[in-house]
Amino acid sequence: MKKTILFALAIVFASIGFSQGVTKLEGDYAKLNGVKNIKLEFVYDQDMRVGKTTEKQYIEEKKAKYEVKHPGEGDKWVEMWESDRTTHYQPKFAQLFNKILSEKGITADEKLTNFDATLVIHTYFIEPGFNVGVMKKPALVSYFAIFKDKDGNEILKLNSINAPGQTFGDSDFDSGIRVGESYAKGAKTLASHLIKKKAF
Repeated sequence: MKKTILFALAIVFASIGFSQGVTKLEGDYAKLNGVKNIKLEFVYDQDMRVGKTTEKQYIEEKKAKYEVKHPGEGDKWVEMWESDRTTHYQPKFAQLFNKILSEKGITADEKLTNFDATLVIHTYFIEPGFNVGVMKKPALVSYFAIFKDKDGNEILKLNSINAPGQTFGDSDFDSGIRVGESYAKGAKTLASHLIKKKAF
């Protein structure tokens, strides 16, 4: 019941535009002391919100719009939307997370087979934003950062809310680039937060 309430509150906070930041929900930072190798995992909630709707509704609406303007392009857009996770989101997170924590001797990677802990990035909200030249709105991403020990036991759960993402100039017309920058910003903020809390 407690976890259900925390999850509901997190979605509300992200959806109504609370400022960006990281807060602890459960666990102990000290349990990460001594950790050097972290296996990254990325989970996208089945009921993940995209803007003001669910991801499923968002995809259906965008696909329909593409089909009206460019028949046959709807399915291509869906493929691009889904592939952005591995093309932009996850690499950007890993890159910045490692960059900040390298000073602590930390390595985080999805492909690690020998690791001290697992970090699950559980995304529950994405605002794709937009860039139409004369106007632009940054992307936003909110997720739970869940650390688990070698045995899979949850030791620390954090909530990262509304990490903003956009690039300077006009290089982010594509939503994948904007959202990827949100994951980069979120990773940087999360890593800095962990250092501040002396987790490593």
